[in-house]
This record gives sequence, structure tokens and C-alpha cells, in this order.
Amino acid sequence: MIKGSSGFSLLEVMIAMTILLVGLLGVVGLFETGVKALGAGNKRTIASHLAENKMEEIRASNLRSLADGEDFPSPGMTRRWTISQSVTRSRMWIARVTILWKEGGDKDRALTLKSLIFL
Repeated sequence: MIKGSSGFSLLEVMIAMTILLVGLLGVVGLFETGVKALGAGNKRTIASHLAENKMEEIRASNLRSLADGEDFPSPGMTRRWTISQSVTRSRMWIARVTILWKEGGDKDRALTLKSLIFL
């Protein structure tokens, strides 16, 4: 600054603008990461609900008449279930429900619920 004058020089303004721009670009990068994390969390929540719903359906059914199966309850998601009788205890059944989906391109994701059911 020139002695006796008030205000900022052009160089000082340019440096301040550059620092501000670098900071704002960092914040924008954080927003993108946050949006991706929200999307992944949303898919996991949907998968959890789908698995819980099928598990409740299995528990409410006659296990001896149920068969293993697969369906597609939500776009991009596959639900598989297996029901088997324990080899060590005849009154115990093992139910597994697995939800499969792709996330972020080609990343395969899975969520599995397992339950022991006693008759």
C-alpha cells in the first residue's frame, strides 16, 4: 500500500480471492462426498428393510412348506433366501435372507440376515 492511501492494492485482492477460491473448492468436494455417502446409506437402508420384511414373512409361514427362492423387490436389488433344518436339532430351522446390489458402478454389495427359528 502507498503511504497515506486507504484501501487494498490489486495484488492483495487477487491473493485474497485465490485463497477464498481454494477454500470453496474444498467445500464443494466435501459436498460431493456427502452426497455419495447419503446415496450409499439410502441403498443400505432399503436393503435392510427388504431383508427384514422377507424374514418376517418366513417366520409367519409354515417352514416345512417353504422353499429357497429369489426375487427382485426393488430396481437393481436381488433378494435371495434359504430355509434349512438344523442337522443337530430337529426343532431348529435356519433362515437366511441376502440382499445383493451394485453401488458406485461395479462395486458388489450384500446384506445378510440370519435367524434361528424354533418350532
